[in-house]
Amino acid sequence: MTEPYRIFEVPQWLEPVQLDRIERLNRRAKRAGIAEQLTWSIAHTQYEVKDPDTGVMRIKRESHIAVFGDLLKVPGYTFAATVDWALDKPLLRRNPNLPEEYVLTAPEQPLCEHCGTLRNRKDTYLVVEDATGTLKQVGSDCLMAYCGLRPGWVSLFEDGIDEVDERDDIPSGVRREWLEFTPEAIVEVAYCIVRKEGSYVSRKQADVVSKTATVDLLWWVIGRDEKDEKAYRLQQAYRRAVEERHNEQTVQWAKDAIAWAQSVEPGNSDFLYNVKVIAEAKAIGSRQVGLCAAIVPAYERDLVNHEERKQRGPAPIGSGIVVEGVIERMWSEENEFSYYGGTVDKMVVRLDNGSRVYSTVASKLYDMLYTRWQEAHGDMGVYDWACGQRVRFVANVEPSRKGDETTAYAKRPRKPEVLEGAA
Repeated sequence: MTEPYRIFEVPQWLEPVQLDRIERLNRRAKRAGIAEQLTWSIAHTQYEVKDPDTGVMRIKRESHIAVFGDLLKVPGYTFAATVDWALDKPLLRRNPNLPEEYVLTAPEQPLCEHCGTLRNRKDTYLVVEDATGTLKQVGSDCLMAYCGLRPGWVSLFEDGIDEVDERDDIPSGVRREWLEFTPEAIVEVAYCIVRKEGSYVSRKQADVVSKTATVDLLWWVIGRDEKDEKAYRLQQAYRRAVEERHNEQTVQWAKDAIAWAQSVEPGNSDFLYNVKVIAEAKAIGSRQVGLCAAIVPAYERDLVNHEERKQRGPAPIGSGIVVEGVIERMWSEENEFSYYGGTVDKMVVRLDNGSRVYSTVASKLYDMLYTRWQEAHGDMGVYDWACGQRVRFVANVEPSRKGDETTAYAKRPRKPEVLEGAA
């Protein structure tokens, strides 16, 4: 199944407004000459919450609107990313619909490869020619001539999809672009919020666990005061709770996180590249706040992985290797290598010595897991349920191309088993 471009979680009374905004975006796309249109699916949930002021339990009804489609798609070309030249080094705003196998590298200078002109630019665009697979950086003046995509529509769509989820806390026509922050200050506040809430919650996770995303709480702390008196009191109370967790340890942690981000080796990861650029900047604008806050979980993961790697043993390498361990992660992605399209299931298996093996999920193994999942009658999905299950299979195991002897990749998995005593 195709992943949604974005999922919006809104009160049910706001659902018609959100759908009207999506339709408005479709009308804009049609006027811009874009053939594809956004589609959506809606799921409704309701649950009880306690009013923080009165202590009264209330019913909260929400709509989860999953939006599908790519309004940056034109025949013969794939829009890859916008390159933002606002800082000392370029940032990559990747198209979420771009397949994961596309490895993006930020260009060294704002050179339009269509006309060969080099000059100061606010934005350039990375576009893939589908027939040849060639990736080119194109300037605003040449984008229409090169692939038929209007540069004004790119920024209009990127801003428009964010506007779908706007609330009334920002007056019409007023943007946050005038605000500037130091990366260290944003990481400090984000880390205090994570300490208060217990964990970092991305916007995608927030839709699943029914929590407020960390970046939204961050804006609640550093943004404008609420106009409604009740909302303002809640906002002030939350700010005080976050401030209580700010101390010398928090300041030092933020400095260490920024130093880590500045020294990180991005490799083929455009996320780590952007994190590095953000951390090296003297000041950032509102468009970079969310990415800056993401330094917190990235640094925390690195600390955990660093300690864990010390305990890992080498992954087995060879042909016909018996792989046995616990499924750590399982997911589905589009099968780009199949003529008929569709999806392919993948997983990461943690072996007993701590090493990891990445593998596709054999159809027989998936059927076994699916049958057990049905018998378990769990509320979670099959991919989440599968995590923790102990499996065994035979595969040809190849070493990691990055030289990490604790990680390997399995090819042609066969003879699968789901073992007893699984978590």
